[in-house]
Amino acid sequence: MIEIENMIDERQQKLRQIADHYQEKQLWKLAEECGELVQALSKYVLTGDKCPAIEEIADVKNVAPQVEYLLEIGDDVELMMEYKLDRTIKEMEKRQKKVLEKLNCGITGMRNWKNKDA
Repeated sequence: MIEIENMIDERQQKLRQIADHYQEKQLWKLAEECGELVQALSKYVLTGDKCPAIEEIADVKNVAPQVEYLLEIGDDVELMMEYKLDRTIKEMEKRQKKVLEKLNCGITGMRNWKNKDA
């Protein structure tokens, strides 16, 4: 566990060093990397090739924290991420409830339905 923590600390130091060097250029770099990620994901959908997606996701995950650091918005981004995750979970639960209502079963009915094949 300590090795992972050290690796994360080292990565953060490297990201800050790069951000401090390139400054606002990293905003444009993030936009560029996001565009390349879109292309890589399209390629994956068409061909099944994951390698470009892996590379571009790594690029986005490296540059996005630099932009957070430069704009001093890391805490705000974390709060927004949590909000969006919670919102998505609530939406999923709401949709599941609507499906169950259409089937005229409650949660008990759904449990029984899930366990039919068990």
